[in-house]
Amino acid sequence: MDTLSEIQHAVSKLSKSERSQLAMWIYEYRDAALRVAETAPAYDEPRRFMTVDEYLEFELQSPTRHEYVAGEVFAMNGVTLQHNHIGTRMLLSIGNHLRGGPCRPYISDVSVRLKLNMKEYFYYPDLMVVCDANRRGDEGPDSRFVRSPTLIMEILSPSTENIDRREKLMAYRQIETLEEYVLVAQDECEVTIYRRQQDWRPVILNSLEELAEFRSIRLSLPLAHIYQDAGRCGSDSP
Repeated sequence: MDTLSEIQHAVSKLSKSERSQLAMWIYEYRDAALRVAETAPAYDEPRRFMTVDEYLEFELQSPTRHEYVAGEVFAMNGVTLQHNHIGTRMLLSIGNHLRGGPCRPYISDVSVRLKLNMKEYFYYPDLMVVCDANRRGDEGPDSRFVRSPTLIMEILSPSTENIDRREKLMAYRQIETLEEYVLVAQDECEVTIYRRQQDWRPVILNSLEELAEFRSIRLSLPLAHIYQDAGRCGSDSP
């Protein structure tokens, strides 16, 4: 095939999993700079670069959470009721499962810190799990970030879905301790799981009877539990 229309026709015949892998390959191939495409910083002055120390001090004083991407600071968007319902259910399920064990869940007020190409990044995942075997010394009780998660979960929002599926997938999989990256859709019943042991190939689940296996923490949940009500996926109803 030689023309763009022929390529587009061929891509349209791929499965969702194959399209996801192709998109990831294109993202790597273009060698794009990592960038969070969310709202501008929550201050009136033009966007500017900060050092890590400046960012940490700024974040401590700010009522709004911000992600730090190689020196640039980006404000985080608010979430929908459905986003909150899913996040709460997942936290309760995972927290109850981990109780008394060596792993701990963290919600979106705790960031993950990583370094890529000598540049620093701070992201706020919707949910993380960190286990004692991987915990580093700077992940003490007074820290506001972790470096060594075992599992990261993001609940997809329209404004951040492309970032979660592309940029953050590329960034998170560079974390040596990370075993699984999970994407939970909120506008449809769909869970995508990327595993290090499977070379980060996506496993897509979209039936309420299917089990989402979080192998890194030895927990399986049916999608019907994650979405709670089979007839209301994507609904903002309580």
